[in-house]
Amino acid sequence: MTACDYSALREATGQLARLGLSLQTVIPLALPADDFPQTRLNSTTGQREILRDRNGRPLPAFVSKNPSFWLADGQPRLTSQSQPAVESEVLKRIDVAE
Repeated sequence: MTACDYSALREATGQLARLGLSLQTVIPLALPADDFPQTRLNSTTGQREILRDRNGRPLPAFVSKNPSFWLADGQPRLTSQSQPAVESEVLKRIDVAE
């Protein structure tokens, strides 16, 4: 894994925000599907169910390209592309990732 220049990320965040661009974060690596499976809400039961491939293996929720970030407790969280993050939120997410 390569090292990350967090100060460069913070600087780029400010520059992009000043340009008026929408910002979003992404966890830049795929996380194991066994630990972080993709789920959906079953409309019949109201329960979340794990999505699986044809062979019954769980599908990964975090694949290094979907909008996501780390919570302060170390858990990953998916977010929506349709809901960009404000600059201060992106900076908080960078702090947690660091």
